[in-house]
Amino acid sequence: MQKYFLLVFCMIFLSCALFAQPNERIDILENLLKNAKEDSNKVLIMYQLAWNYLSSKPEKMKEYTLKGIALAHQIRFYHGEVLLLNRLGDYYSHAGNYPKAIEYSTQSLKLAEATKDSIGIADAHVLLGIIHQEGLKNKELAMRHHIEALKIYEKQKNKNGVAAALNLLARFYSSTKRDLPLALQYTEKSITIARGTHNEDFLAWCLTTRGSVYNDAANFDSALFYFQKATQAYQRAKDKTNVAINGLLIGNVYLKQGKFSQALQSYWQQLYPIKELKANAMLRDAYKGLAEVYAAQKRYDSAYLYHFWYTQLKDSISNEETAQKVAIVQSRYEEEKKEAKIALLEKEKEIAKDEKQHYIVGFAGFALLVLFVLFFIVRNNQQKQKVNRLLQEKNEEIATQNEELLQAKEEITVQRDMLEEQNKQLKEVNDTKNKLFSIVSHDLRSPINRLKGILSLVVHDAISEAELKMYFANLYGNINSLHDTLDNLLQWAYSQMEGIKSTPQKVDIHQLIENHIILFSEIAKAKQIAISQQVPSDLYAFADEHQVRLILRNLIHNAIKFTPLQGQITIFTKQIEEFVEIAVKDTGVGMSKEQLANLFQTKLYQSTQGTQGEKGTGLGLILCKEMVEKNGGSIWVESTEGKGSIFYFTLPIDRANH
Repeated sequence: MQKYFLLVFCMIFLSCALFAQPNERIDILENLLKNAKEDSNKVLIMYQLAWNYLSSKPEKMKEYTLKGIALAHQIRFYHGEVLLLNRLGDYYSHAGNYPKAIEYSTQSLKLAEATKDSIGIADAHVLLGIIHQEGLKNKELAMRHHIEALKIYEKQKNKNGVAAALNLLARFYSSTKRDLPLALQYTEKSITIARGTHNEDFLAWCLTTRGSVYNDAANFDSALFYFQKATQAYQRAKDKTNVAINGLLIGNVYLKQGKFSQALQSYWQQLYPIKELKANAMLRDAYKGLAEVYAAQKRYDSAYLYHFWYTQLKDSISNEETAQKVAIVQSRYEEEKKEAKIALLEKEKEIAKDEKQHYIVGFAGFALLVLFVLFFIVRNNQQKQKVNRLLQEKNEEIATQNEELLQAKEEITVQRDMLEEQNKQLKEVNDTKNKLFSIVSHDLRSPINRLKGILSLVVHDAISEAELKMYFANLYGNINSLHDTLDNLLQWAYSQMEGIKSTPQKVDIHQLIENHIILFSEIAKAKQIAISQQVPSDLYAFADEHQVRLILRNLIHNAIKFTPLQGQITIFTKQIEEFVEIAVKDTGVGMSKEQLANLFQTKLYQSTQGTQGEKGTGLGLILCKEMVEKNGGSIWVESTEGKGSIFYFTLPIDRANH
């Protein structure tokens, strides 16, 4: 139960400056945040919001804390970053994740020390003390942190900080039974300071501490008095968490006094709020208290039931705490390993510095030697000429070697570039081969097998003439699909190996579209799709007619493929300056944004089945794009998923007729 007592600090410290009720404080701060600029004031507003949300909406507190840290780091407001890192430690401490709590509070302490932020240093020491005392049960280390915080607060004459540190030290001296009179003296000082803040949370926390000290001293009447006073203050502050904590403390006192009815009532009153708060540690202690009360009343069935629930929760929490301790040990090991690595790097740096000094001394000695040689050469002119001649020959030899090395390097670079280009070409050829094999083995084999099956039935007289006529429409569609697939495949393979070549000429767009409507009439009829056109009869383009046919065939075929029964396909055109714009509109399934983004990607072959399972190679639109651009035009699409698509492409207009 002592654990909750200290964690209350995280919900009241440094919020004493705002005297409004919690909801009013939050509303005021939220309104200030909306109009705040991206500066230190906004960071401090988010810091205050994080404090106020800690007990009511922890996830909201985490959200504002992370945003505040990011902004503070961006604008180099280190004091704000220090405070918010501590609040993130509060969040994880409240959640019982002590390794994370230590990680962020230690970050805060290091940054505060680096920037000489005394307030941040004290704040970090307080939080680390709470975590070590109540989370990790390392009370000696916790006491050192609390004393460090108290020293800083007293030096700054920060009364609220002094009160908080005294309160924490009082709990330490009381829980360890070291000095109960000193603990009472500390709580008296902290309560006096808290009354001057007009902050109910802060006052209630200090009253609870004094009650706990009396409880440790077995002065149960005084303990009960201060616990009840603290509960009233928490109720005025609408702090449900700490009302429940104090309710359990009151139940414990009644139990020790042998007032079992009052103890039972106190425990029962806290069960629903604790379950609503999802506070497993508090629920564990409530179950334990109920089990002890029922056992004292000799109601052993109820005592056994609550003791069983208490044991289950205790084991679960114990497992979590063990895992956290292992994580902390691992974290400390990693930190020590990092520090050892840094020390090793520093040592290597010193060695390198020493080696550099040795080099400097060696170079100085060498320079002196050179000067002596030069002096000797000046005095001996003949020897000087000989040495100069030798040096010149050596320099020429070195220059020749440098030229040879440079030439060899250039040759290697050229050979490497050639190899990379060859590898690229081989990969493209291999991709082409794989795509061809995939299409031949999958997309061509299926329609050929169906055709083979029907012909086999005809050869063996296994199908009547009437039944054969029923298959004609399907057979005709399969043959057309096979023809389109083969044509697309051949055109694609040719474009991959030799590139597309265009022979532009005058093309009658109206007649070409009419021919394709007739060509696809049977396939469209099978799906009850109406195809119409709105194309003037005197519209001519200047392009490769064979390629324009292939473009139209693919776009109309796709429109039929992805349009459900009783759909509508419309082909219309318009002249835009020197170009003819042709559009194929359908009422089909449409496309998602992701499909649109990858639609014309030459390296992403996507084959999608039609509304009745029609297949394709995924090459049609790629060929359309290549051929439209080869003829000087462009192609694009507008589509809404579930409503249909419109494919547009442009071709140069035939100027002879305009």
